[in-house]
Amino acid sequence: MRRLLLILFVLGLLVSATGVLAQTSTIQYVVQPGDTLQNIAARYGTTWQAIAQLNHIPNPNVIYVGQVLLIPVGYVPPPTTPPPSGVNTVYHVVFRDTLALIAGWYGTNWQTLASLNGLANPNLIFVGQSLLVPAAPSRTANYTVRWGDTLGNIAWRFSTTVGAITSRNGITNPNLIFTGQFLAIPY
Repeated sequence: MRRLLLILFVLGLLVSATGVLAQTSTIQYVVQPGDTLQNIAARYGTTWQAIAQLNHIPNPNVIYVGQVLLIPVGYVPPPTTPPPSGVNTVYHVVFRDTLALIAGWYGTNWQTLASLNGLANPNLIFVGQSLLVPAAPSRTANYTVRWGDTLGNIAWRFSTTVGAITSRNGITNPNLIFTGQFLAIPY
């Protein structure tokens, strides 16, 4: 009996150690045209600060096409909390953003954003542009992705949309989520 308990204890330690290693693993990524540290971080479930620190990048706004970056994977910190309802805040446009995606994050529509920012052409926004956005009036649930989850079934569970989840979490590929990934679910 003691031998069995000892074996189970050692196996538990090994599993725990493996989990720690998985949380601190890295992959290599080659920078593509249009990439920013922010959208790379969103794609791999990490932060741009973690990528900049790991790669000793002094200016996080300067990366080059073809540059090889080490990306820490396995840990997604909770997103920052939006300001209180009724207060406008500034949002910085990233690659592949649209007014509709941004509006989904903030619980509004693209027409409101276009009006708030005096945009004559709502289809013409650019990377780095600062937009005034209303604070999100919607509620947000915290969710950790489990094996077998898809954004579609998570959205169904919370009575929301895949678009709202992807825009709230900066997900550029809705088919690429990871077990253990932290998501903020607007509903």
